[in-house]
This record gives sequence, C-alpha cells and structure tokens, in this order.
Amino acid sequence: MRIGVFDSGIGGLTVLAEIIRRVPFGDCLYYADNKNAPFGEKSADKITEYLDSALKFFKADGADAAVIACNTLSMLAEPFKSRFPFKIITTLPPVEKSENPQKTLLLATPFTVSALTEKGLPEGLKAYGIPEIVPLLERAAPDFTRAYPLLRKFLPKDCGFTEVILGCTHYPYFKCLAKTLYPCARITDGGLDAAEKLLSVARGKAKPEKFPEIRFCFTGADKTALYGEILNRLLAENE
Repeated sequence: MRIGVFDSGIGGLTVLAEIIRRVPFGDCLYYADNKNAPFGEKSADKITEYLDSALKFFKADGADAAVIACNTLSMLAEPFKSRFPFKIITTLPPVEKSENPQKTLLLATPFTVSALTEKGLPEGLKAYGIPEIVPLLERAAPDFTRAYPLLRKFLPKDCGFTEVILGCTHYPYFKCLAKTLYPCARITDGGLDAAEKLLSVARGKAKPEKFPEIRFCFTGADKTALYGEILNRLLAENE
C-alpha cells in the first residue's frame, strides 16, 4: 500500500510515527512543503493551493491513500475528497470528544482556531491560536526542549484544565512541557485518530513481502537526515 503524508514541515512526522506503528506494511512518501511553511497564518486560498499541489503529487506517485498530517490543511480538505482517486484522511483536533468543554483548552494555529470557531466550538471551550509556536519548534529541532523557555511565555496559564487538545501536529513535540504546565489535564491530539482511519482503509490491502519504504520529498531545502532522526526518536518513544 502506497501512502502519502503531507505537512508544511516536521509536524506531520508525529502522525507518520503513528501510521508506521499501526500500518507497518505501508510504503510512505512524506511530502514536506517547507518552502511555504508555516501555514497557520496563510490565507485560505494559499493553503488550498498548497494542498492541491501535494495531492496531485501523490496521484502522480500512485498513492492508495493520502493523510493530511496538518490541522490547518485539514480544515480545507473536504472538497478535495471527491476529486482524487484515493482516500484522503484528515487530521483534526478532537474537540467533539471533549468530556468537559468548560475545562478544556485547545492550542492550535490562528487559522485552525478561526475555522473551528466559525464552524462552532463546544460551548465554554477555550481556544488559543498562537502563531509563534511552529517556527520555534522548527528552529529547535531535533532538540525541542530548547524551545521550552520561550514556549512558556506564549502558552496560557493553567485555569484548572482537565484536558488540553494539541490542535497542530507540531505541538506533540512539547507534550512534556504541557504535562508540566497543565498537571491535571489529559493531553490529546488528532494524530492517533488519523492513523486509525488509515488502518481501516488499509485492511484488505495486499501486504508487501519486503520491508516498507519511507521516503521524503521537500519543496525547499532537503532535510532528509533531520527528518529521519526525528522520526526515529518518535518511534523509539513507545518501544
């Protein structure tokens, strides 16, 4: 099974790691549009243009499925699902699963927060769109703890939250910090849900005899070595 995974940068690697754990027989092509990153403050027209280009790239590569490993891109992905001959799976903040919205904090990009607010967030849920986070994490990679001192300045104070939703695929890189800042909260994100959706699509597909292949493609500077290092660290976390 050929799987395309798309994000602006390193964020989607958190989703790719979940995919590898649950669909270990899939060949994955990770497409990083690092030339146009970050997406969180771009216009809807621009983001749609980037998404269309990536999906056309996956089609040309013979993809059986594409995972939009970016919450911002996923907010605009619905119209594309009928335009391509493969399954398109989105990654979205699991806000609808919040058990107590009044005690739930959503951290995301400005675009994602704006789009979700327009659609209608659960009453009482507190949402923050923080544009500084993604660039900080990209610069800190692969040692994300280097970004923690500055992240503390941008993240909201704890108001007794029982759940914190990381609404950007980059944000799991500061999950340890989030657990410290919000000690009573369950930390969630949409990466696992995306991988589970892909698994349901993958069932019944022929499984290759060879070891699955992971490839990287960049629209900007080639960062294969860095991305490979980060992915290996993510996969090692739950071994």
